[in-house]
Amino acid sequence: LSFKTNFGITLPSDKVGIPRKMFLKSALTSTLVSGALSPALFFEPAFAKNGNEFETKSIDWAEECNFLQNDYLKISSKIREDLEAENWKELKTLSQQADMAFRKGKMLALKKKFPKDKRAEREKAQLLINAVTFDLIAINKGSRLESIETVQSSIEMLDKDVEEFFALLFKLQNASNE
Repeated sequence: LSFKTNFGITLPSDKVGIPRKMFLKSALTSTLVSGALSPALFFEPAFAKNGNEFETKSIDWAEECNFLQNDYLKISSKIREDLEAENWKELKTLSQQADMAFRKGKMLALKKKFPKDKRAEREKAQLLINAVTFDLIAINKGSRLESIETVQSSIEMLDKDVEEFFALLFKLQNASNE
């Protein structure tokens, strides 16, 4: 027994007499239908929660700010020590690590905890986080060029941007205490 396809290829049929193409088509259809229906048969539908069903966690902004300040003081003092010692290789590495650990790990994680209704503060925080990124890039570039002036000016900008972020945290702390 044989079966001729649309492309002029002759395929042998199976022992029952159904052409392979027909068998594959029916097997594929039954697999797709059963796969599409199985979630509907075995799982409950998911519905969106009402706004009052979400848990609101109370965030201690003072504690969060203290953790962030302690981390920044460690990083800042290490950057200044490496600059005074003109340890350029360590300064490059430290600026990269600070970007990952401090900016991404701490600042961005803290920004995600900002209340959803404080849109202006969230946007301001994102701008400051981006500014910290560019400050750390400038420190890295200054260390590659071995330029004390570039690194010093970049550290001053970094201090200013981080202080603005702390001011934003204090603003949120005062708003949550009211």
